[in-house]
Amino acid sequence: MMMEIISIKPLLAVLVSLTSAALIIASYRWPNVRESWSIGAGIIKFLIIASMIPVILRGDVIQYTLFTLLPGVAVKFRVDAFGLFFGITASFLWIMTTLY
Repeated sequence: MMMEIISIKPLLAVLVSLTSAALIIASYRWPNVRESWSIGAGIIKFLIIASMIPVILRGDVIQYTLFTLLPGVAVKFRVDAFGLFFGITASFLWIMTTLY
């Protein structure tokens, strides 16, 4: 039976990208600092997503409800097996392309 686990990790994975984008823009004059933000964010995002692997391998789903607009209408972040596969692949490629 699939359980829905409530965790803030899906939101954190998104916030890492938003925060790093702001830091990268703020450090446009310093290329080494800019690249450090990008590599650091990619590694942090990869680790956050990798920490969700045991839950997903058990067959569970991770979700986090940010807010509810109306009954039955909510802004949610949900991670299932396919979402985890996409996230781990994208974050790994982010690290590799930044190093390239």
